[in-house]
Amino acid sequence: MFKVLIFARRRPDLDRQTFISLYETQHMTLSDRLVADGTLPPMVDYRRNYLIKTHDANIGSPPDFDVVTEAWFENEAAFSANREGVSRPDIARLVMDDLGSFLDLTSLTYVVVDERCGTPAMNAKR
Repeated sequence: MFKVLIFARRRPDLDRQTFISLYETQHMTLSDRLVADGTLPPMVDYRRNYLIKTHDANIGSPPDFDVVTEAWFENEAAFSANREGVSRPDIARLVMDDLGSFLDLTSLTYVVVDERCGTPAMNAKR
């Protein structure tokens, strides 16, 4: 499995609910369409984690982002195929216009991660 985390801020003129709504409806619909028509290969999983910055359980300085997106691919080749599809000029324009409608594009940060799950005791129960 090949996993990428994407950290991003919402556009400053959008409130939290509008931001989430645009991501969950407009962007996810575009993503589904690009996979359905074969423009992009499917991901294994695509999760959005919206920060609740005011929660009492938060510790430390408030982060400078509003969402952590998890993009899961079968392998690095599948990720590369996705990036190749998104880099086509017509698709890049479409995707960047869409992302720019709800994200501060200057804040986008992608990191590849090596995920480890659970503790030894948790994993023994799986």
